[in-house]
Amino acid sequence: MADYARWYVDTPWMADAILSSIHGRSTELLVILAGDIASAGPFLHPLAKSIGASQNTYELAELLTALKTASSGIKYEVLNGLNDGRAYASGLRLYHSEATAALK
Repeated sequence: MADYARWYVDTPWMADAILSSIHGRSTELLVILAGDIASAGPFLHPLAKSIGASQNTYELAELLTALKTASSGIKYEVLNGLNDGRAYASGLRLYHSEATAALK
C-alpha cells in the first residue's frame, strides 16, 4: 500500500482506495510514508485524518508516540490531519499515558 501511495499520490481516487484497504494498519502505513515525505507527503494528511476520525484510541496513541521522533514538517502535516479527523470523533477522550505524554 505504501508503494501505491507513492506512485499514485496524484490520482484523486487512489487515497480513498488505499484508506479503505488498510483497516487497523493506518499508523504503520503512515510511519512508512513519513520516511519518504518527498513522494508520499500529500497522502499524510488524509491518512492522519482517517486515524483521527477512526475513534480507535490504540491507533491514535500509537501514532502520537511514533511522531515524537518525526521532523517538524511531518508533525505539522500529521497533526493537522489528526485535528481535522478528530472533528468527527469529538467526544472521544484519549486515556493513554504514552500518547498523552507524546502529545505534550
